[in-house]
This record gives sequence, structure tokens and C-alpha cells, in this order.
Amino acid sequence: MYILNNWEGKMTNVLALLETIAAEPSKNAKQDLLRGIQASDQNELFQEVLKASQTSTTAYNIKQFDIPQGLRTEHLEGFTGTLEQGIDWIQENLVTRKLTGNEAKDELQHLLHHMLEDDAEVLSRIIKKDLRSGFSSSTTNKIWKSLIPVHPYNQCSAFSTKVLENLQLPVRSQLKSDGLYCDTVVTVDSVTYWTRQGNELPINDPQRDAVLLAEANATGEFVIMGEALVTEEDGSVMAREASNGYMNRDDKDLSRIHIAAWHMLPLSEWNAKHLKIKATTIYDVCFARLTAFLAANPTIRIELTEDRLCHTVQDIVAHFKDVRDRGEEGLILKSPNAVWKDGKSKDMVKLKVVIEVEMEVIEWYYGHAGHQHEHNLGGFKARSKCGKIEVRCGGGYSLKQREGWIRDFEALNGVSRADRAVAEKAIFTMKCNGVTTSRSKPGMYSLYLPRFKEFRIDKSVADDLIKIQEQEAAFTDALKLLEK
Repeated sequence: MYILNNWEGKMTNVLALLETIAAEPSKNAKQDLLRGIQASDQNELFQEVLKASQTSTTAYNIKQFDIPQGLRTEHLEGFTGTLEQGIDWIQENLVTRKLTGNEAKDELQHLLHHMLEDDAEVLSRIIKKDLRSGFSSSTTNKIWKSLIPVHPYNQCSAFSTKVLENLQLPVRSQLKSDGLYCDTVVTVDSVTYWTRQGNELPINDPQRDAVLLAEANATGEFVIMGEALVTEEDGSVMAREASNGYMNRDDKDLSRIHIAAWHMLPLSEWNAKHLKIKATTIYDVCFARLTAFLAANPTIRIELTEDRLCHTVQDIVAHFKDVRDRGEEGLILKSPNAVWKDGKSKDMVKLKVVIEVEMEVIEWYYGHAGHQHEHNLGGFKARSKCGKIEVRCGGGYSLKQREGWIRDFEALNGVSRADRAVAEKAIFTMKCNGVTTSRSKPGMYSLYLPRFKEFRIDKSVADDLIKIQEQEAAFTDALKLLEK
């Protein structure tokens, strides 16, 4: 474990702490650095910085501002220029909207001008909700238990015949898009896009934001829930593993970023747990508001997700087969009378194929350059017995497996465990959400969202395309058993 006293005087302020953490590529090492801070006299202040920057329900309502040049060390009356006082000031004046618009920007500039340069930089990062240190609120809560409130999220129940039987027909059946979950939080003077984990998504578009702000001022503050998608040059939807990175690029084309939306909830109900109230608006009321709003504003690149009202199980099966035939992941079934809650809902069911398949290892690869696993195992490339399915499986491995296997793979004068696995046609089990056509190889197939489960020393033959397709079909057939 890193201890602050062993850092040879480098840790003089919070900014130095953040930059030291940012420079460490290993997730485990970052956590060790945080534990060192926890055991130091910087602990209390650092926790305040984390709470102020990582609490997703706290909004500072300022998007664009610059740190003034030539910062001074003299102080304002009653203000000694400390980072703690800066945090108190933005909580009192920006979060509460005591100051807004240009007045807020002017006063903030004045405040920053009277702070030490490093502390002004930290306060700026807090307001922008980006400490630029490469760790999220989930990591923070591993070190400081429950320090950061979890981002509000209404989770679906997993599919089972019991759960599905409890849903009262009719239900809304909606496409589960392969995008990045996105909460668009709209107040009377700010629009912020959040991921499910509570990280800010930098996709603000002036034209869209202006329409959203006008709606919030006219009808009340709200949150639109959906999935952010990126379109390719030909209009097709970019694969999720590529689109997530694209949305964080500085040179992204905002006109290619769309949101497939399914919910428009009053902001107070989204924040119900924090406000200690209960949400009461049923889903169909929220969906009707969303439908009307998007119909009136068709150019803001927020579109209604595909939606069908299903009155019978046969309707659900037909919709499920339709989306699977199009290569989509699955459906979300929702009761029209469901009330939003921060937690798992029995009134919403995720309906997607989950099957286990046996595949043959054909090669291994490192993680992507710049990724946390670039020097560890990135994953395995595998194929089916018939050779018609080839897939790269980069998910499902523990960090211990990635680090341990790569040491084995690079040892023994290049005769690696991976080489032996390939030569011996090692078989491993992976979970996936069905079969899909290959995007890069015409006539070939791939697997949808593959993730590693285990090596199978008891098996020597992989599954073929027909067997895997039979498993996928069996899942759909299981729905028919619910018909009465």
C-alpha cells in the first residue's frame, strides 16, 4: 500500500494527489493510492472533494468557464482562499441557484481569481464533475463505503417464467437498443447527460439543449431516460464498443449522436430517494408526455424507442422474434401502471437471449493501447466447430486471470500457455445473447455480447452453428409455454 509519508514530499495538495492517481495505469494501484490518502491527514478534505465532484444529483448549473490568468494569493474579505471555502461557496451559491447565468459566471471568476492556482484548478474540476484521475464513484465507495450516493437507476428484473407471469397484460414491449444508457437531466437552467454509473457524458448540443431548457421552463424540470447511439456515415448504428469511445472524443460530430428515449420523469421523482419522497406518476403518463414532446420537436435527435402495446403472449413472442431477426438484443416489457423507483422493479422485465456455448480457442491478444489492460490479456479469439462462427471474447475475465495468464503466456522462451491452448484446441464456455451475422466477414457469424465463463478440460469439441442456433430458438420457444 502507498502511504503519503512515503511519497517523498510530492503530495503537497489535492491537485498533486489527483495527478499522482491519474498517472497510475493500474486500477489496483489507484485503489492503493486512495487507501493511502484515507490513512493520511488529507482524508477529510479529499472526501469533500470526492462528494462534491462525484455525486450525480448535485448540479452546479455552469457549463463553460475559464480559470482566470494571473491568480493572486491575496484574499477577499471573509474568504481566505482555501479549497474548503471554495467548495462551500459553490454549494451555497451554484447548487441552490442563488446565483445563475452570467452573474454566477462573473462571481465564480472573481472567486477563482482569489484562490491559489492549484486549488482553483481542483475547484474547476469539481464544477465540471471530472477530477481527471481515472476512477469513478464505484471505486470511491470501495475505499470510503457509501460515501457517494448511487446514481438513481430503475433496474429491470431478469427474465424468468415466474416474473413474466406476474406481469399483467397488456404490457409495453420496447426495443432494448445496444447503446450507452443515458439520463438527460434538465433543470430550468442546465442540461446534463449522465451514464448509469453517474459519470457525465460530454454530448451537449446547443440546439437540442435550448429546446430542452425551454420545455423545462414551460412545463417543469425533468429527466429523459434512454440510450445514446452513434450513427455511421451510412446511417447504420455504430457498435457499442466503438460508440462509447466516440462520444468521449473531443472531435466528435454531435449530429451523429442520437438518443433512443423511453421515459420522461419529473426531476423530483427521479430524485425521490434523495428528497425522501415517493414517485407517484405511472409510466403511461410519463410515456405520453415524452411522445408528445418528441412529436413537437422532431429535429433534436432524441427519438422515441420502438414500442408496441402487447395484449397477448403471442404479441410478445412476435415482437421478440422480430427484433432478434433484425440482430437486436431483445426487449424490455413494462407495465403501463409501473411507477419509477430507484432500484429493481418487478413491473419491468428484460427479455433477451442468454445462452452458454462451447468455443475453440484460436488465438489470444493484449488489451487495447491506452486501456487499463493493454499489458495484460485482452481476450481470446474463438471459433465454432464448423468454422462458421468467429468471435473475439474480451469480457468476463477477472483482473487476476488477466495478469496471471499473461505471465504464463509470455514465459518459457515464447512457448506460452496460450500457444499450447491454441495447439491443443482448448475449449472454453462463454455466455452470449445469441447469434448475429458478422459485420466484417460476409457469410460468417459472430456472437452477441460474448463473455468468458470457464475453460472446459472435460471437453474437446466445440459447438457448431446449428447447435448454437437451436439453443437460441429454444429460448424463444420457452416463451410460448406461458400462453394460456
